[in-house]
Amino acid sequence: MPTSNAQSSFYNAFYSGDSDSITVRDFFRWLLGRKRPAGKLNIADIGCGTGRMLELLAGDGHDVTGYEPDGQYYLAAKELENTNIRVLRKGFTEIDETNYFDAVLSINGPFEYLQTVDDRALALENCSRALKPGGLIFIEVINFPLILKNYKPEEDSEVEFHGDRVTRHVRHEFDFVKCIMNHYDHFERFRGGTKIEEADKLHSFGIFTFAELEYLLEQNGFGEFETYNSFDARTPEALDNFRIRISAVKIS
Repeated sequence: MPTSNAQSSFYNAFYSGDSDSITVRDFFRWLLGRKRPAGKLNIADIGCGTGRMLELLAGDGHDVTGYEPDGQYYLAAKELENTNIRVLRKGFTEIDETNYFDAVLSINGPFEYLQTVDDRALALENCSRALKPGGLIFIEVINFPLILKNYKPEEDSEVEFHGDRVTRHVRHEFDFVKCIMNHYDHFERFRGGTKIEEADKLHSFGIFTFAELEYLLEQNGFGEFETYNSFDARTPEALDNFRIRISAVKIS
């Protein structure tokens, strides 16, 4: 039987390892240092998951708002709230601030959950409105064309987590008419060779291209685009990676 928030535990066991949190934090120190004034910033982390970046960003002296629509991930992130961190159960299409943030960050793919062009356009309209003039947006998403061109079924994997063994079985389904990719995770947790809990999670992603993302950013007043192939980058790079990482500045 799963625990009350097993999905959050399994997220931390696997997906928080997609990129090292300290490496991500150091990248944003560099990026924000180039793009925004020095000192305390008001930062939004959209799709913050269980909140792995919230404390690190707040630890650099910023005020951070985490947005997380998933109920279980939201509960985990909510536990991190303090005077510099607030967490809202909202997603991209529910952002309602105006001229409030210095930076809007979307790390590790939350933008992919927007399944239609209309939702993606609305999300970027909301982000633009929520940013101060000159504010920074950063989005990290799957490079869907490159993934599909080189697609192979994902192998089962396992990690050690708090002394236990956690396994993950992945299955994908594609709807190329509606441009939807369904990603199914099945997790099992073992202690001393005995399975103690399991959980399933479905992630449904909208399939889109870099060209569409760039166009929608332009339509919502963003410019000064820069792309990066990893969080180790310290200069803009031409994209050649399975993930797209793009920053832009609100110019109108």
